[in-house]
Amino acid sequence: MKVGEGDLISGSEVQVESVRRRLIPTVKWWHWALGLTLALCLVILAPRGKSLEFANLTEGSVSYSKIIAPFDFEILKSPADLKKERDAAVSQVLPVFIRDDSLSGIKRVQLKQLSSAALELLKSLDAAWLSAVLDTTRDWQTQEAQPFIDGTNRLFDRFGFRLSAEVWRALFGLYISDLRLQSDYFPKYFEFLDLTLVELYRNNIIKIEKGFASNSIDSLTVRQGSEEAAAPLDSVFSIESVLFHFEQNLAARLDTLALSVEAAAPTKEIIRLFLSPNLIYDEASTENRRQAALAQVPLAKGFVKRDELIIDSHIRITPEHLEKLNSLAQKRAEMSLERSGLTALSTYLGQILFALILVCVLWIFIALVRTPIWNEWKSMALLTAILLSWLIILIFLVVRLSMSVFLFPAAIGAMMIAILVDRGVALGAVVMAALAAGFLYSNDYQLVFLTLIIGGTSILALRRIERRGDVMRGAIYISAAYLLLAFTFHLSTGSAGAATLLNNIGFGIINATLTPILVLGFVPLCENLFRVSTELTLLELVDLNQPLLRELALKSPGTYHHSLMVGNLAEAAARAVGANFLLTRAGAYYHDIGKIGFKEYFIENQSTGSENVHDRLPPSRSAEIIISHISHGLALADKYKLPSSIKAFIREHHGKTRLAYFYAKAQRELGSSVREEAFRYLGPKPQMIETGLVMLADVVEAATRSLEQPTPEELKETVQRLMRTRLTEGDLDECPLTLRELSAVEKAFMQVLFGIYHQRIRYLDEESRVQTESLPLPVDGAGV
Repeated sequence: MKVGEGDLISGSEVQVESVRRRLIPTVKWWHWALGLTLALCLVILAPRGKSLEFANLTEGSVSYSKIIAPFDFEILKSPADLKKERDAAVSQVLPVFIRDDSLSGIKRVQLKQLSSAALELLKSLDAAWLSAVLDTTRDWQTQEAQPFIDGTNRLFDRFGFRLSAEVWRALFGLYISDLRLQSDYFPKYFEFLDLTLVELYRNNIIKIEKGFASNSIDSLTVRQGSEEAAAPLDSVFSIESVLFHFEQNLAARLDTLALSVEAAAPTKEIIRLFLSPNLIYDEASTENRRQAALAQVPLAKGFVKRDELIIDSHIRITPEHLEKLNSLAQKRAEMSLERSGLTALSTYLGQILFALILVCVLWIFIALVRTPIWNEWKSMALLTAILLSWLIILIFLVVRLSMSVFLFPAAIGAMMIAILVDRGVALGAVVMAALAAGFLYSNDYQLVFLTLIIGGTSILALRRIERRGDVMRGAIYISAAYLLLAFTFHLSTGSAGAATLLNNIGFGIINATLTPILVLGFVPLCENLFRVSTELTLLELVDLNQPLLRELALKSPGTYHHSLMVGNLAEAAARAVGANFLLTRAGAYYHDIGKIGFKEYFIENQSTGSENVHDRLPPSRSAEIIISHISHGLALADKYKLPSSIKAFIREHHGKTRLAYFYAKAQRELGSSVREEAFRYLGPKPQMIETGLVMLADVVEAATRSLEQPTPEELKETVQRLMRTRLTEGDLDECPLTLRELSAVEKAFMQVLFGIYHQRIRYLDEESRVQTESLPLPVDGAGV
């Protein structure tokens, strides 16, 4: 229990200790680890080899001082121009292919081996079966064709392919014709295949189609031995195109061999088996030539001599001025890096100090202003992760890809920190992120200003979240802020480009529209990863259609009604003291879920006049059952995956209070041998304001419900007595509620209870009405 401001406290030592804790917060090892990690990442992300000397000068702004070149330097090309020239240079490099002429010889040898193997197989056929085929021209594609099946398998083992039945029919037909006519069709056919391979391999054959490399080239570089030449694309063919041209005059060629057209398909199949690309892509040589072409592109497009005037004072800055200034800044940064000693380390030292100052200011702000967040390592780790992700996105979009600053999602990080951590912390994080953004992006005041305004606006849009639509509503606020900033930047820089203004407005609206959608997508991921609960999660939990609440209503209706009433009382108290009322209501709804399945043991579920089961149980057993509703509740919370913040209400809403009734009953029955620990809850005592409010609302609701027709005085006396008892017995010792806040809690409880138990005017009969006509009417509804 913390003493409120303005309350009387005794002892100067207590005052000194209180002030010391407030001004010097506890710093743990993970504070150092997270802070140093954030600072280190800032230094790593900081620009290298680039001076920020002229970062405040932008196109359209006015230079108020004369700038003269202190030394000779080259005018570097802009990144866009340099990329364009490099792309053009690379596109002129022809892909290199190596022609393998030995492939033709290898495939011809394999074809000869196939001819010998096939002929050997045909000669090994059974003589009787072969004679029958010769005499009767029987169809060999029956079960008697087993020799060819075996031969096909042997060919596969040797060559890695199988001949189809159509090919075997053609070869068998040639062999039979040679036996019948004493001719040489079979060897001549394979000679024809061999000559065909020689002819086809004269072509340039590649594995893929012509347009694979680039649409801008019309030839390839073909290297053959030590010589190379350019081959037009129309002289390069794929295997399919080579076979297509071969098939065009195949029938005529077969006719010269006295073979029928039926041999065309088997011939094409055999040729396909021995046809492979003879142009092999040389990726290493191609890449080396591309790199050489890139190296030939000059980085500079001009030269500035020492003492040459770069820009005069009161002159509007043009793109040409910026090219010279940026080149001067980069040259100066490179010269600084080339120096030795402390001068070379000055840039790094300045970046390290800047990062440390930023992180320290944010850390001190959180420690002094948002101490509960400072003491919770999950919240600090989540804050660090969001900040780092935020800045990495900045580097990727704005610095690396050179996109408009209006595409930087300045609102995403602010909204996620506000939802997942705290709104006050989010405001401090926005300031820190804005300064870091300027540090990482050449001290650009537009980016700093945009991050501050957009981040602050997004936090303002989330001042109250009672449904998911409240997050989507933020798109309206952020769009308006982007629109205002676009016009402000347009007017302040003196730029006359309407296209730039329209682009910025469009980028801002797109950014504002996507931000709430991305936030709603990333928040559940962070909740699961860091095991935290947000207001969005709590909104789902207080829905009375939740399965666990429906189960509570069906199996323990009295407890269900009690939980709803506790929720009303606790929420009113939370609003009165500025606590998280949504968390308080959710915790109140689930604090007694452990009573599911044990309703007959709790008085709120017992019917009037029914037997109390505890009358038949020893007091120790009754106490054990009642205390066990905490462990049962935690088990159900794990089963239904309730967040840890809700489990805290289950554990802490009774603290370490004693079951006074059953303890007294046990003392009457057993005397002094009763162990008090068996009749106390295990705790812990309430650690948060919200769990303390639910503890108070729980006992107040139970006690006032047992009163018959209570008067306002009785209600007030009961509430004061119960709160005083909890306070004097030390149940709130670990809860950060102050005495002043307890007074506000009492008033909030009374307002709710008066609304529930308000007295009504008793309707009188006619005789009583006549007798009381002379009585004065109630004033301002008194007595209603």
